[in-house]
Amino acid sequence: MSGEQGATFDPKEHQHLRYNPLRDSWVLVSAHRMKRPWAGQVEKPPEEHIPRHDPHNPLCPGNTRANGEINSNYDRTFVFENDFPALQPDAPDPGESTVRISIPYFNPKLQGVSEHQHLRYNPLRDSWVLVSAHRMKRPWAGQVEKPPEEHIPRHDPHNPLCPGNTRANGEINSNYDRTFVFENDFPALQPDAPDPDNVFVVFRFESASLISIQSCKGKVMCFHPWSDVTLPLMKDQEVVAVIDKWSELVEELGATYPWVQIFENKGAMMGCSNPHPHCQVWASNFLPNEPAVSDRCQRAYYQEHGEPMLLQYAKQEAEKKERVVVESSDWLAVVPYWATWPYQTLLLPRRHVLRINDLSAEEREGLAAIMKRLLTKYDNLFEISFPYSMGWHGKTKKKRKREKMCIERMFCVQ
Repeated sequence: MSGEQGATFDPKEHQHLRYNPLRDSWVLVSAHRMKRPWAGQVEKPPEEHIPRHDPHNPLCPGNTRANGEINSNYDRTFVFENDFPALQPDAPDPGESTVRISIPYFNPKLQGVSEHQHLRYNPLRDSWVLVSAHRMKRPWAGQVEKPPEEHIPRHDPHNPLCPGNTRANGEINSNYDRTFVFENDFPALQPDAPDPDNVFVVFRFESASLISIQSCKGKVMCFHPWSDVTLPLMKDQEVVAVIDKWSELVEELGATYPWVQIFENKGAMMGCSNPHPHCQVWASNFLPNEPAVSDRCQRAYYQEHGEPMLLQYAKQEAEKKERVVVESSDWLAVVPYWATWPYQTLLLPRRHVLRINDLSAEEREGLAAIMKRLLTKYDNLFEISFPYSMGWHGKTKKKRKREKMCIERMFCVQ
């Protein structure tokens, strides 16, 4: 296996996969990324003072809890029944549910779905999600985030992503006025990483516990020359230009690599290292854990039902309109039935599309419009530039003897 000429593998300098035997999955380790310049969030030590006894704290001795019960004046440990349990012992049976594409919708006659815990099936992971919406009623004395007070200049002469500036490796950005793509200076996936040759295997579990990744590429794509704009603030045609560039990258990298992942971490809270509007593109010779599970589940569904899972799901959500956030003639954004993250959405095309580069010009314009609508709603909901992680999932580029079996995958973002 080829690698950096004469180089010796160093787990602190070269990416590699480590096997997790408890999950039968692989973990990508890219310790060298710690060297990249950081302009993201830096947490300050909390300035709060916690009193020894707070008369308003429902957990302190002698205080009254939300259900009216009074704590004992305990001087050691104290145990009580959870007033807001995630698992209620007396929750009623949801009764018969209508199972469609293995996604159980509760009987419409059932009352109190938001009051009692239940399990929802996630068909993309073949797993169940515990939903305990009633827990939102519990008193909260935890962290409350304050709106960021930062001012982002339109052009920062010290920001390595701005037009005309010098990056960490000494290269100078072009004076771009639209999108700008360059090789990641601190890639999580280095194309020339040497082979570990099993020299750093501390724990072996049946198969090799540490392997290199040698067929890969990482790119950074700037959306706009201005640092103080985001996707929802850009003009429609500027967002279309971003989508067109995404399509070009998927077409270019997909010719060599079986998996191309486009993702954006927006905002310091989400770990974004630079406020300039940008995303990353990873191309690799391996399929990451989440897409691999999703790929397997969608293939199984297609083989059993003869139609794409997410196309059927989009039709059901469009009919029920219970979880639709925004929609258009070509696109549908919903809170997925199996959502696990606050304010999670799933953006789906209304027709069967395999990859972003398969979209028509009209569909790309429609995608730009619905993205702006969806992201604007996020911003307006919290009256801030909303932080998020966004990833685009499409069909893998696997070579198979029966290509007709490869049409079960749908292009989506979540």
